[in-house]
Amino acid sequence: MIQTLSHPRVGPLSLGFGLFFIVLYSCVTILVPFVSVELGGQPGDVGQAFALLGVMAIVVQGVLLGPLSRWLGEQCLAPMGIGLVVPSVRAMISRRLDAGNQGQTRGSLQALQSLGASVGPITAGILFTYVAPLAPFLVALLTLLLAGRLIIGPLVKKTRQVVA
Repeated sequence: MIQTLSHPRVGPLSLGFGLFFIVLYSCVTILVPFVSVELGGQPGDVGQAFALLGVMAIVVQGVLLGPLSRWLGEQCLAPMGIGLVVPSVRAMISRRLDAGNQGQTRGSLQALQSLGASVGPITAGILFTYVAPLAPFLVALLTLLLAGRLIIGPLVKKTRQVVA
């Protein structure tokens, strides 16, 4: 994983990928307690929202992703939303590496995703309990901005080089 994160062509994209999963898992984990405590909602309310998100993810990834990727390319799709971020960033990383580094990098991306599933919920729970119920979402927003910068930064740099 360290080799992938320090790789000059894919390091920033990989770090942004990992940060994205920390944010995703922290928000998903803390959403039910937040809705219950702060908004007086029931777990079923959040369940309905998750069901709707699941249906949308199926439509986006199962129907729209292929045609959109061929039409716009992964670079344009990555900043557009959750259903497009993960496959687009994986594809961008894959295209920046030779065949000999593909397996190690895919393993590293899976490790980063798993790390996000471990670190995100713990961090969100601590922030929710000891700082403020809104704190996990504010930290997630700042982390997501950093992840976006890491993912989009190389794309902007590449575009500038092509234009220049």
